[in-house]
Amino acid sequence: MNKNPVGRESQYTEEMAKKICRAISIHPMGIRRICKLYPEFPDPSTIFEWRLDHADFAEWYARAKQEQAEIMFDDMLDVAIDGTSDWYTDSKGIKRVDNECVQRSRLIVDTYKYQCERLAPTKYGIKTLGISAEGSLLEKFIDKL
Repeated sequence: MNKNPVGRESQYTEEMAKKICRAISIHPMGIRRICKLYPEFPDPSTIFEWRLDHADFAEWYARAKQEQAEIMFDDMLDVAIDGTSDWYTDSKGIKRVDNECVQRSRLIVDTYKYQCERLAPTKYGIKTLGISAEGSLLEKFIDKL
């Protein structure tokens, strides 16, 4: 008998399901990275199967993802506001823009924005902000003038 079983636990329990959902709701990352943080969690593919097989878990998971959007939104604001790495001083003592850092920040903000819109569309979706495929509310107002 092998004393060191290979692989992760894959037996569904309500306790494990709730732990997984709690972890999702407090970390702004995907399930694969979360499972790396928590070695006691099953493989991500098992978690995806649980969502299909257990209606309660699917509901909890969806709610956790909506809560995760709040964390992502806060992180997005932090990245957008923090400009401390946007500048550097070159060898001549001249302050210059670090374009790579600015572009990376833009990518992070755009990614978080996209995720927030998908995870919590009623709160962070484009229609919530008054923007539609036809244009913004401001554009519609200007057209009426």
